[in-house]
Order: sequence, then structure tokens, then C-alpha cells
Amino acid sequence: ASDFATNVDVLFQALLEGYSWAEAAWMATPQLSYVNTVIGDPLMTLTRLPGDMNGDGLHTASDIDALFANLLGSGIPAPDLRYDLDGDGDSDQDDVDHLVHVVMGTYYGDYNLDKMVNGTDLATLSMNFGLTGTSGWATGDANGDQATNGADLSIISSNFGAGADSSVPEPATLVLLSLGAVAMLKRRR
Repeated sequence: ASDFATNVDVLFQALLEGYSWAEAAWMATPQLSYVNTVIGDPLMTLTRLPGDMNGDGLHTASDIDALFANLLGSGIPAPDLRYDLDGDGDSDQDDVDHLVHVVMGTYYGDYNLDKMVNGTDLATLSMNFGLTGTSGWATGDANGDQATNGADLSIISSNFGAGADSSVPEPATLVLLSLGAVAMLKRRR
């Protein structure tokens, strides 16, 4: 009897490929009969959330990491169109910019994705400074090079204060950021 059961793997794969609920159900059923009934809206389709690289239905730091891991470069055709977010046919830094700025509505250096680059993000960078290999957006790797280092500090310092009420950080904030950078560099030596 299990030879005639609907194959759930085929069903969900067909839905992910854009087939309707009825089409996917019939494709996944090995033996069609007048007694088979598809329950639900037969025209229902699934659509993937733009920028959801890992398919979990959310925009998270792991989506940014997945996009960084699949960058090929400008002019090189994207093997999977999921990674071409800006619609120019390739997967490059422009697609990461689109994901961070347009889709997620935030800034480079916003490691907790709260749409502000502030002291919390600087603390994340500080705690993970020097981390390599397993580094990602959530651990302070803003440029996707698998390392939390001075390049990421430069990125966060150039965007520090973005998303807050004012677009330009106060001079006192810049002084504190500079002192934090010096302290991090001394701590690692």
C-alpha cells in the first residue's frame, strides 16, 4: 500500500519549483484514480521570500553569510538565480549591498540586524575580534572574508550611528569608537 502513497518529498519540491498545490499533489501521487482527492486551494503556490537565502522564511545574518559564500563576481552568471538579488544576472557584491540595504533595510556593521549601527554592534565586534574561519555577520564579519578584524572595524566606524535619529554621529561617539578600536588592537597584541 505504501507504493501508492503520495511522495511528500516530490510534493514539496514541486511546490518550491512553483507548481500549484493541485499540480504538485498529482505529481507526487504515483497512481491517479477517481478516489484521489486534493484538499485545499488547488491554485495555491509557494513563493520564496526575496533575500531568504537559506529558505527558513526569515531574514537573518545567516542569509547574508550564505550570499557571501555564493558570490562569484561581477559579470559571472549566477548558477542559482536566488543569489542574483539585483537582477543583473550575476552574484557579486552588489547583491550583498541589495540584501543589506534594500531587502533588510539596514547598514553594514549592524550585526544584530536592529537597523542601527551602535554600541551593541561594536560590543559584538569587540568580543569576536580576531576570530577567523567560523566568523560570520552575527560575529562581526561585515565584509564576508571569514575573519573579524580591522577591516570590519573600519566598516563599523564608517557607519557608526547610522539608523539612529541622526544620520551623523556625535563627535563624542566618534571619540569613544576610536578609543574602543585602540583598546581592541592593544588587547590582541
